[in-house]
Parts: sequence; C-alpha cells; structure tokens
Amino acid sequence: MKEEKKSIALFTDCLCFESFFSAGLLKAIGSDWYFTSESKIFFPFRKILSNSLSISFKRLDYTSYSNTLFGKSTLYETIQEETKATIRELLASDIYSGEIKDFSDDHRLNREKANHFLTVHYFPYVYRFIEIKNMLIHLESKNSKIILLNSPITAFTSNIENLNIGNYRMIFSNFFGIKNREHYFYDYTHVMKPYFRSRRIFYLKEILKTISLITYSVSFRGSKGNKKEQNCLGIEMLQRKINPKGTNDLFFVDNEQLQDSDCCIIEESIYTSYYKKDSYDVINSRDFSRLKFFNYKALIGQRREGQINKEYQTYFLLKIINFSSFFKKILCFSLYLLYSSPNKRLNSFLLEKFEFDSYIWSEIYKKFNISVVWTMLDGGYQQVSKSQAIERNDGVYCGSHWSNYPMILVFNYKPYDIMFSWSEHFENLFLSEFSHSEFHHIGYTSSDYFEYHKATAAKLRDEYPGKLIITFNDNIFHNDIAISESHYDDFYSLAIRAIEENEDIVVFIKPKRVSLFHEKIESFKKLQVYLDSGKARLFSPENERSKITPAELAMASDLVIGLGTSTTTLESFISGTPAINLDLCKFPNNEFCVKGMNKVVFDDSNKIIDLINEFQTTTKESMHKRQEEYYKILDPFLDRKSGYRVAKKLKNILNRKSNLDTLQS
Repeated sequence: MKEEKKSIALFTDCLCFESFFSAGLLKAIGSDWYFTSESKIFFPFRKILSNSLSISFKRLDYTSYSNTLFGKSTLYETIQEETKATIRELLASDIYSGEIKDFSDDHRLNREKANHFLTVHYFPYVYRFIEIKNMLIHLESKNSKIILLNSPITAFTSNIENLNIGNYRMIFSNFFGIKNREHYFYDYTHVMKPYFRSRRIFYLKEILKTISLITYSVSFRGSKGNKKEQNCLGIEMLQRKINPKGTNDLFFVDNEQLQDSDCCIIEESIYTSYYKKDSYDVINSRDFSRLKFFNYKALIGQRREGQINKEYQTYFLLKIINFSSFFKKILCFSLYLLYSSPNKRLNSFLLEKFEFDSYIWSEIYKKFNISVVWTMLDGGYQQVSKSQAIERNDGVYCGSHWSNYPMILVFNYKPYDIMFSWSEHFENLFLSEFSHSEFHHIGYTSSDYFEYHKATAAKLRDEYPGKLIITFNDNIFHNDIAISESHYDDFYSLAIRAIEENEDIVVFIKPKRVSLFHEKIESFKKLQVYLDSGKARLFSPENERSKITPAELAMASDLVIGLGTSTTTLESFISGTPAINLDLCKFPNNEFCVKGMNKVVFDDSNKIIDLINEFQTTTKESMHKRQEEYYKILDPFLDRKSGYRVAKKLKNILNRKSNLDTLQS
C-alpha cells in the first residue's frame, strides 16, 4: 500500500504573492501556510485558494507567549533571550565582524558601543526570524520550511544548519499595505516598522533627516556661578514635564552635594519642545546652565514664549560642527542610493551614521564644556551615539533606570560608562548585556517626591474609616509581551473576589492605560457594579499631566497589588505600604521572582486571598517588616536617598582630572 505523502508546513513573515510563489506553485498549493503579517492585496486571493483548493492558511495570532511554557521558561522569555544571543552571533560572524572592527579602529570608536548601535537596527529582522522559528518548534512541525523576506540578515540565516530557510523579494506588495496582527505589541509599534520598508527608502529618509540639521540651532545660557572653562555635568531632560511632585529628571539636584553651577540642563525639541510654563517655572529661578538643541519651529516657539531670550546665545548647528564634514557625509550617504544590493550595504551605512551622530554631539559637548552626561533614556540608538560622543571627548556617560526589569530586553540596554543601578541584582542583569566600566548602587530613583503627597494621602485614607484599602495597579497586555490578556482578566477577577469575600474591603484601581481599562470593564459587570456602589474606586484623570502618583495611593492604602513584576509595587513598599506582585509570567532566572515567590511574588490568586485574610490578625507594619528582605534585593537601602548618592558620586566624577584614566585603572 502506497504511503500517503504528508504536506509540508510553510512558515512565512508575510503572506503575499511574492512569498507564495517563491515556494513553487505545486508546493505552495499543497502545503499548510502559517504567517505573521499579510499583504492586503493577497487577502482576497487567499480566500479563493482556501475555498477552491482547500489550502490551509493560519495566521500566527492565537498564541500568548507569556502563557506558553517552553522548556523551563515561557515562550516570551525564550524568544527575547534567543533574539539577543542571535544578534550577538550575527555581529560576531565573518559577515560583519571584520567590517565593524576595521571601521571602529579607523575612526577610533568604541566597538562595543558600535555593536550596541547596530543591535537596535538589526533587532526587527532577527526578532521576526526567532519568533517564527520558535513558533515552528512550539507547534511541533517536523516537515517544515521558513520563508523570510530578503533582508540585511539573509546571508546569516542562510548559513544556519538544521533549518530549511528560503527567501523572497517583495516587489510590489508593500506598496499596497501590509496588515499586521492585532494584540501584538511589536507588530504595530515603531520597533518593527523598518521590516517591510525598502532599504533605499530608509537611506533616503536618513539623508533627508541629516539635511534637516541645517534648520537646527543650539541656544546656550551659562550659569552665573560657572567659570568659563569649568567642566560641567549635562543632564538630559526626557520626562513629559518637570514636576518635583512626581517622577522627574532632576531628582538628584536638590542637595548640597551638587551645585546648580555644576549642571547644564539639556533640552531637545524631540522631548521638551512641548513643555508648559509650569515646567519652566520649576527651573527658571535656578542657576543651571541651559542648552537647547531645537529645530527652527521649536526655536521660534520658545522665543515667542520668552523661554529663549537675550540671555541666550544662539548658534546654528552648522557653525558648531565642521561644514565640510557635514557636506561630505551627505555625499557619502547619498551613494548608498545607487548601490545595486542595498541590503548588503546596511551595515556600512549604519556605521557611518553612528560615527556622524556621535561626532555632532561630541562637538556640542566640547563647545559647552560638558564632560559628564547624565541620562535616563530607555534604549534607542540615540543613547549610544551620545555615549560614544562624550567618550570622544574623554568624558563619561552616566545614568540609571526607572523600571524594575524582570529581564533585560534589547530596548532596555544601557550603554553607560558608569552605571548607577538600584542594587547588585540589577548590576548583574545589566552587566550581562554591556560591560560598564563602573557600577554604583543607589537604590530606587523615584522616591524623592513622596513628602509632597503625605497630607493628601492621609486625607484620602480618612474618607474610608475602618476599611481595608487595597490598591490594584494594572499593566498593559499583548500576546507578545510579559503580560497577556488572561493575566489582566485574572488580575481584575482577583479584585472582584477580594471585595466579595470581605465586606470591609475597598479597592482602589489605578490603570496604566485608562482607555484599555474602559474597553475591558464591559467584560467585568460585577466590577462596574462595585464602582457604582463605591466599593471600588477608579483613579483615571482625564488630563495625563495631573495623574495621581503610585506612592500617593499606596500611602492611603493597607496593601498594594501590582500586575507583573511591577515597579509600582517597589515604590509602594518604599512609601511604607506592604506590596505584592501577581506575576503569572514566571521568570526562573530572576532572583527577586525566585526568592520572593509566595512572599511578595505570587502566581496563584488563592494565595493572595489567604494573604488578604491575614490582615484580620496582623498589622500593616508587621506585614511590611516581613517583606523587607525581599525588596532589599531591588533596593538595599529603602531610605529614599538615591538622589543624595547620585549627586555625591557625580560631583566626584566631575572633579576627576581624567575621567577615562580613572575608569580604566
């Protein structure tokens, strides 16, 4: 009897005419297709093929990565870790390593920082490949083939053993639009946008962006207490507003360790051109030096509002950087539009861009005597360009982090020369991704504003005498991140259950994204009833600039519960309130998650209900004391003095005669 031939499974990053016919007509119509994205003009054709030839097409949009166990961890953690490892292999391969080394040596660049810059740009291509590969393994598809868009990593993936990988060129489908998956964070955010974009279009956009620098200017006002040749600390302003009563970029400047004249506030139009008067009122009375790197539109707006006045000197950017270098770089970039194989030229283009971006900032830092830069920017290639820039001037790049990361993702990389981590726990996490020259432990960085909210928190607490107040801080969810929709549902089911099982409980709800909560509340009819009756209370201001802080709600509460391994739970604990994490995406490699399991981290709602019931026989203070050893993993100090430690160390760094000599010794 003749054995029936099994159909092959084809996994592709985009179901389109080009990928479909690249498999060969007979194989294409005789296979099962799995795809992430789809060409909009292929969609009607898919319907015809499915109905007339019974071809199976399955969009890979039904799996929650954080809900799916994959070996000892989840599919989410596996994809993220393997993506990082594969990018490292790519950059160390014979395809790129020689070029990176030669370019870095020729231009006296830090090779590790160059690799970091390249990592962000290669991420979309590597991530999509690793995602599809692991979905193939998860679905236990034996007779299968991966069909990927021809990309800058094609030469690398084609040499991978034990995988059947084919490629296709997208000729016209992308001009008619690509439909991405819903509920997948990476699909619809800026992270994956370059994936289907023509490399020539990318080159053209970067060239136009570079040409637009002719519209940029730098406005500078020196500190009255700063001598002309005195080096200073540049502080990047990144938050949406300057607010001493909330998380703010200047959390470390209000103490005797650091003088105003030591500091230069750096504003860029991309971050701060929308500052309102209330933000500027906070710093206008201070004696900081001020540097504003603005495009022409932002400059005009600032002059109209009086924020750039006669005290400022304004320079066109092309007067600070060498005009001939600028012109030569434009010509250099333009040549990439003419190459016949633009994918193969991406690496050299990115290296040229990295060198030029860092050159621009090194000239700005040099002109205004900035020898140390402090930033809290999360990820992005701009960060590493500035890190390279200050190194070119023999200065150092410093910073910390706002968040409690359960694991380090590519876009959490910190290319700091000197890393101010909260604790040894985070030092170990970050050190695995970038070899910082120095580490200093400072504790949690967003606790300086607690004092402003004690009175309002006490007033809120007094509104509920005799009640046990539990604050629920939720999170956003997607199928491809650490929080899934089912986690979100379980979180609010826990809130409903807590109210049902104890008549003395009042629940405060603080959504991370208010619009998402309002979308989901329709599926929680009971919770809506409790909101209407006052047993639950929603804190969701219409104006994002006036939102209530986590610490304020925590100080008014008896217990705080966060969804995921949450930064807000640590902040709540430091404010004096017991706090726990409902973490259903287990992180077996995270010290805090492992040691704190069933103490401050829970993966079982029943155990949280048991803990809530303990409040009948214990006090808020005793429960807080019981949790202390676990939160000390994240912040060994728990004293709200991170700003003091940062300021003291930065002053010490400023006083060094040679920053790099000290770092390398």
